[in-house]
Amino acid sequence: MNSELRELRVAGIIRPEDISTANTVSYDKIAEARITYGGRGQISVVQQPRYGEDFLDVILPY
Repeated sequence: MNSELRELRVAGIIRPEDISTANTVSYDKIAEARITYGGRGQISVVQQPRYGEDFLDVILPY
């Protein structure tokens, strides 16, 4: 997406009988669901603060 690598990871516990013949599982059948979303690329790099910027924000907040 937009020259970036995006990753959506869904993990949890499911029962074998909840897996459909299409090898899918409904979201409400996942116990202890853990969902993470992240990525790498140009937009992600721009959104990260520059090196030392966090330190300057403490000293010069405005």
